[in-house]
Amino acid sequence: VADLERETRTAVLTSKGPYASNAADQMRDEAAALSREIENSLGTVVEEKNNMASFLDEMKVQFGEIVTETLKMEEFMGQYGFQSTTPVNLDEMLNWDAPEECLAPAAAGEFGEELIENVEEPADMSIHETDTSRGDKDTQG
Repeated sequence: VADLERETRTAVLTSKGPYASNAADQMRDEAAALSREIENSLGTVVEEKNNMASFLDEMKVQFGEIVTETLKMEEFMGQYGFQSTTPVNLDEMLNWDAPEECLAPAAAGEFGEELIENVEEPADMSIHETDTSRGDKDTQG
């Protein structure tokens, strides 16, 4: 009985945090630590987002210069009979914020029958007797 009474008094008299529970204090501390980690990660994410935006802006400028130069070359080649089959709208190409019409890959039904018929079948992938990958004893000498 004396041991039980001593344990009870120890539990009651032990200094606890403001929430009167060690588990609650530990949970509060863990939540505060996680909050600090999230704030640090958020700062890194914001910095990387700004770096990526700067990189994309530089790429957009360089891409615009390349397309402009290509259009000048096409115009020059037009003097000699060249006609581009693909119309180029530079403003539309550089508007990366606009959603694409369709990002899905083409389905087989979108191709003509002549294209589907001309597709070669894959080579036979079965193992033949002439394969040396089996490690036959008579070929090892």
